[in-house]
Amino acid sequence: MSDPETDLALTPGAEPEDAEADATLRPRTLAEFVGQPRVREQLGLVLEGARHRGDPPDHILLSGPPGLGKTSLALIVAAEMGAAVRLTSGPALERAGDLAAMLSNLEHGDVLFIDEIHRMARPAEEMLYLAMEDFRVDVVVGKGPGATSIPLDIARFTLVGATTRAGALTGPLRDRFGFTAHMEFYEPAELERVLRRAATILAVDLRPDGAAEIAGRSRGTPRIANRLLRRVRDFAQVRADGAVTRDVAQAALAVYDVDDLGLDRLDRAVLGALVRSFGAARWAYRRWQWRWARNQVPSRRSASPTWCGPEWWPARPVAGWPPRPHGHTWHRRAAGRHPWRTSRVVLKRGLADSGGSRRAETTETMDISLLFPLLILLLFIPIFLSGRASAARCRRCSSSSSRWSRATS
Repeated sequence: MSDPETDLALTPGAEPEDAEADATLRPRTLAEFVGQPRVREQLGLVLEGARHRGDPPDHILLSGPPGLGKTSLALIVAAEMGAAVRLTSGPALERAGDLAAMLSNLEHGDVLFIDEIHRMARPAEEMLYLAMEDFRVDVVVGKGPGATSIPLDIARFTLVGATTRAGALTGPLRDRFGFTAHMEFYEPAELERVLRRAATILAVDLRPDGAAEIAGRSRGTPRIANRLLRRVRDFAQVRADGAVTRDVAQAALAVYDVDDLGLDRLDRAVLGALVRSFGAARWAYRRWQWRWARNQVPSRRSASPTWCGPEWWPARPVAGWPPRPHGHTWHRRAAGRHPWRTSRVVLKRGLADSGGSRRAETTETMDISLLFPLLILLLFIPIFLSGRASAARCRRCSSSSSRWSRATS
């Protein structure tokens, strides 16, 4: 059985036991923040301009996958401006009164950080519209016809919102942010810098080859890199001499079931289920096979296996070319025409059981040329029926008129 810590090793979300360690590893200033050069440059301009004006900066929206430093940037904004910060999350703001109580306690220039802002309740979000623009909230007192709205002015503040799903934000809320930044995954070289800084804080003897090994398996996320560093540190202190080298990192990550791509046991199980259940590997192989065969076809001018370009692609496929995977075939009978111009498509797939001895064959044929006569038939059936009905009415009218003429004569 795998260690319970194995399943938590590569989870981007923060765990309770790692909260204290993450707090000590967070950068304090914008200069200490590693990675995201474009975001750091843009955010530095916003903060520097606000300091020159003496006003709080505009509202800031940070989006991106979890574990890339959105909370750290919110704390850096408060530290750079020398203001207090209030932390909350979107799911915690279920009622508008909760948000109104928090906004009324803010001082001038304070920073309000709302994590997962896209999960905020709709009444609280609508109250936030007025607070972000006019810095006031309307508190409703009473219910029914006797309810009154009391406007309440609040201090000027800076809202920093973080979301992992920028598309889930409503348009009015997204348009009220003055600065929007999207966090990207980190490069291995940037993760090595993050690991060296964390190793200095944690007093870990991290060698360059060990840092490169951990960074390559962190999937571009600093939170995963710091968590793997702590697990490798434990392994190095217990089963090695305390120094984190490449060999020690590889042995430690093998214990925690982390492969060369940074995938743990759960990730590999999900990918295996996709391949087995939906045939992802088979369709990917066929797509690659078609593109590869169009660029590499045996020339008909020579008996030797000469590779040539797409101009030698024959109108009809060469026998046995392109190669097809065992047990599966895909045929298109084009009769000398392109497959997408033909009116008859035949899909033929060979199905093989586990032993490979029995084979079943299913053929589905669709003739598009039958559609036109069918449409013509459906068009003329109502006309034919209406004509017969009118003829019957005319016969009845003529018979009645003849009887009337005989009676009058």
